Amino acid sequence: MTDLFRTLLRICLFQSGPQDMPAATSILAVLIALGWGASILVLEQLGAAGPVAVEVTFATAFALLFTWLALRLRQLPSRFTQTASALFGTDLLLLIPATPLLLATAGGEAPTLQLALLALWLWSIAIKGHIFRHALDIPVSGGIAVAVLYTLLSLFLTGGA
Repeated sequence: MTDLFRTLLRICLFQSGPQDMPAATSILAVLIALGWGASILVLEQLGAAGPVAVEVTFATAFALLFTWLALRLRQLPSRFTQTASALFGTDLLLLIPATPLLLATAGGEAPTLQLALLALWLWSIAIKGHIFRHALDIPVSGGIAVAVLYTLLSLFLTGGA
């Protein structure tokens, strides 16, 4: 498990790519389950309105479908497990520093913390761009473009869940 954590951390620091993740569906399933559960806990702490579990499930399904379609369009479906594992795993890692920032800024105060949260969000887009760049065999700019498209579609379709 420490090797997995180390690989995810290295991906967050742009030192490794999704190709360095184990190609194990069991690891992907665990990362999805952990991310799903952690997201629900955080959203409930923030007092999110509506059926939180449904929103998080929809966001999870969107992430899987988007990743599968992007890889399918590039004729690289064999990279799905590693790419999805990298995406879900790095999101889970980033949720650790994001949670206290989200909770602290929930009242709308603390502009410095909001700025830190914005920086973390931009870093998450850069990480996704890094992952998509490697997974899709495209230039850095293309990876960032795919990550921005992914983020915008996710926000639009899921309402930010």
